[in-house]
Parts: sequence; C-alpha cells; structure tokens
Amino acid sequence: GIVSVIFFILTIFFLNKANALWRIKQWWHAFSQPKFIPPTRQINLLNEWQIIEGRVNKGDEANIKLAIIEADRLFDDLLKKIGYFGDDMGARLKQISREQIPNIDDIWNAHKIRNQIAHQANYHVSQSDAKRAVLAYEKAFKQLDVL
Repeated sequence: GIVSVIFFILTIFFLNKANALWRIKQWWHAFSQPKFIPPTRQINLLNEWQIIEGRVNKGDEANIKLAIIEADRLFDDLLKKIGYFGDDMGARLKQISREQIPNIDDIWNAHKIRNQIAHQANYHVSQSDAKRAVLAYEKAFKQLDVL
C-alpha cells in the first residue's frame, strides 16, 4: 500500500536526479573537450607561420628570439581557441597528454626558452636552439591539423 507508493515516488525522484547528473556530465564533457578549428583560422595560421619561419631563417638573435615568442603566442592562441583553459600557457599545457600531442615535452622545452627570452634581457639563444623550438611548435601544429 503506502510503502509501495513511497518507494514509487522515491524511485521517480532518484531517476530524475540521475538524469540531471547525466546531463551535467554530458555538458561538462562537451565543454572540456577541444573544439573544432574553423578552416579560416588555418589560413591565418599559415600566413603567420610563414612570417615566423622567415624570422628564424634571418639568423640574427633579435629575429630568432621574436620567432620563438611569436610561435609560442600562436600556439597558446590556438590552445585557447580550441577550448583549453587556464591562467597562462603553462596551465593549458598541463592539460595536454602525449596522446593528444606526442611532442608535448618538446613544446614544454620551447615554452621554457620563450620564458627565458621574455624574463632575462641578456638571455642568449642560438639559431639551432631557436630552430629546434620553432620545429617543436610546427610539429604540434601539424599534429593538430592546422598547418
């Protein structure tokens, strides 16, 4: 009698709660996953990337430092655009696994070089180190299908 009605009402109540939790989980999953990259962004990325490569190939220290800074900024902009969040690029990089970007360790190293350039005025970077850093970003862009 009354116990069956109470169990029936409780069952309906908990099923509704479970459905709400499932919807929240689905929303969070959709929100936290990287998003589609619009094709027009790829064109802009290619143009910017050619400028960065030109700077590295010039070979003077000012241009190679600028190339690393610009490549790092371009990669960070892409991370934000495809849905990674955080206070800075380091926070966004921590969310990326080797399955997502196989050369993530190289990206970290390139980002550390960028930080040295940005925070130490007399930091010296060789053209070979600059090429290695820029190549790391290039590989990641290719892995993400934007170059």
